[in-house]
Amino acid sequence: MVAGLLKNILVVFLSVLLLEGCIAKAENEITDRVKVALTQSNYHMLSRQFTERVSLSINHENFLYSKTQATFVMREFFRQYPPVNFQYLHQGIMKSGRHYTLGTYKSYGKNYSLAILLVPHQKDFLIEKLIFVETF
Repeated sequence: MVAGLLKNILVVFLSVLLLEGCIAKAENEITDRVKVALTQSNYHMLSRQFTERVSLSINHENFLYSKTQATFVMREFFRQYPPVNFQYLHQGIMKSGRHYTLGTYKSYGKNYSLAILLVPHQKDFLIEKLIFVETF
């Protein structure tokens, strides 16, 4: 009886570890794709990571866009502020369970703090919200 209970606990524990490993891998894959897109001004690659409705905030101007509209907004952003450097600073999970990533985006003469809010989608994650705030 005790051996069966311990066996069940071990199975649950190992399943949780495996699930966490799969989630971490999926999160790393999207953050890798996003980093490539941001460093190469590749708005098409970036938009493939968007949910169907994505919130974009650039210098406190917040708008909810369709995936197609957000693609054009990011195209204009990259045209105005081409990347010089991008790096991640921190990744985590909020109390609500949502995953987020913080980083810095540098362009010629402009520097931005960047926050990315991710949501689970099938076996991957997608970007639900991008927040660019100019820093001085």
